[in-house]
Amino acid sequence: TASITKELDNDFVMRTPLLILSLIWAISCTGPAILTSEQVLEASKSFHDPDQAWKNATLSLRIQEPRIQNPTRYSNLLLNNADGSFSLDRNRDEHISTHIVSSEGEGSVLFNGSADIDSQYVATYRLSPERSLGYKGFYEFMYGLPMVITEESTKSISPLNAAFFNDKACYQVEVELAEPLISAHWYLYFREADFSMEGVEIFFPDEPEKGEKIIFDGLAEVNDMKLPRIRNWYELSNGEYSGSDIIVSEIPENKE
Repeated sequence: TASITKELDNDFVMRTPLLILSLIWAISCTGPAILTSEQVLEASKSFHDPDQAWKNATLSLRIQEPRIQNPTRYSNLLLNNADGSFSLDRNRDEHISTHIVSSEGEGSVLFNGSADIDSQYVATYRLSPERSLGYKGFYEFMYGLPMVITEESTKSISPLNAAFFNDKACYQVEVELAEPLISAHWYLYFREADFSMEGVEIFFPDEPEKGEKIIFDGLAEVNDMKLPRIRNWYELSNGEYSGSDIIVSEIPENKE
C-alpha cells in the first residue's frame, strides 16, 4: 500500500479515496485534534473497502490458523453477506468438521460429510448448531473490520485518542459492542499514515488479567477490498504469542 507523506505525488492522489485525502489536508492545516473517532472509522473503511463492497461481498478463503496446541489447523471459509449464509470446513485431527449457517439463520454441523455424528466426537470437538452460529459471528466480524463497526453494532464509540501500537503512531478508537465478541470492550488501532487498521486490543475492564491483542500484518486483495492478511494473536497481559490467522488464498468458485 502507498504510504502517505506530506508531499503527495500524482500517482498517490489517483489511488487514494477522496475522504482520506481530505482528512490528510485538514490535518496538515490544523493538526490531528480536529478529527473524531467517527471520521477515522470512515476513513479506514474508505481505505479497506473503497467501493463499499462488504455488504454484498462473498468471501471464499483458505485460512491457515496455527495455534500453540494445534499448529496445523486450517479452515476453508465461505461467507455470503448478500444472503447471510456461512460455512466453515476445519480439520479435526484426521477428520473434517463443517459448520453451516443457512440464509434463514439456522445452524447445523457435518462431520466427515455426515450429519450423524458420534457423541464422542460431539463432545471432543464441541460440535453443535449453536457453535456454528458463533463461528459465523466471529469470522464475519473479524474479517469485516473495520466495515462492521456501525451505529447498530456498537453501544458506544469513545472520543479519539493518539497511541503507539506495534511501534507505530496510531489513532485509538475505543468501542463497546452491542453484542460482545470475546468481550464487549475493544480498542481499534489505525495507522496515522493512511488510516489502515494496525490491530486491536480486546479487554475486560473488571478483569485486567484477561484479554487479547491482535496485530495485523499485510493486505490481501479480496473482492476489491483490502483485508488484513495476517492476524497475530497475543495475550494482552503478558504479550505471549498464542496463534495466527493467515489468509492463504481465495478458493476458486466451483462451476459445475
